Amino acid sequence: MGTQYERSIDVAAPIERAWEALTEPRLIEGWLAPEVFGVDARTGGKLHWCMTGYSEIEAEFLEVDAPRLMRWHERGVTGKDPSEVTIALAPTADGTRIDIVHAGSWERVPAGYSIGWDQAIADLILVIEHGVGLNRHQLHPWIGLRTENCRTGVKVVQVMPGRWGERVGLAVGDLLLKIDRASIFGVGDVWDAGRRHDPGDELEAVYLHEGELRRGTAAL
Repeated sequence: MGTQYERSIDVAAPIERAWEALTEPRLIEGWLAPEVFGVDARTGGKLHWCMTGYSEIEAEFLEVDAPRLMRWHERGVTGKDPSEVTIALAPTADGTRIDIVHAGSWERVPAGYSIGWDQAIADLILVIEHGVGLNRHQLHPWIGLRTENCRTGVKVVQVMPGRWGERVGLAVGDLLLKIDRASIFGVGDVWDAGRRHDPGDELEAVYLHEGELRRGTAAL
């Protein structure tokens, strides 16, 4: 895996419609984030949004050439991952080609970024081609973990204070094996486990800590 996420898609809609889905707050809420506070789609303008339960994100547009190009700088949901997103659009015979590149200083693209973009893009296509905004990819953050894929499944890389992950005893470096009855083989499994439950639900974690198999239960 390289140091940037790259994806190209073709949508059956004119470039103006695709651009609208990238710049209108009510449409962005259907695919990127459930709360969009403002979009000033011009060079030097801001894109301000929030993923549920995380801190707000304010990105700065470094370059905008409507309706063909936008490039912004952001720091991600933790505020510690500076990166740039470039979205280029071009008309085609059947609609619009959209090229998305998310580049950071990572040695490899974090799994959460790749999965998040793949799922957000599926929602973006739904918005552009069908006018339906469900934001299906939105991660419920009650678990309070950042994880990365590894050979055995997933490894914990961040534990958010006061959230479920900390309360069940998870620490950075632990290998998360199960959440309740769900086996965890990848970051996507962690996301799915969060989506299936609500705050207040009691969940058990099964994990490996410094070679010791442990279990912990706490409410989301």
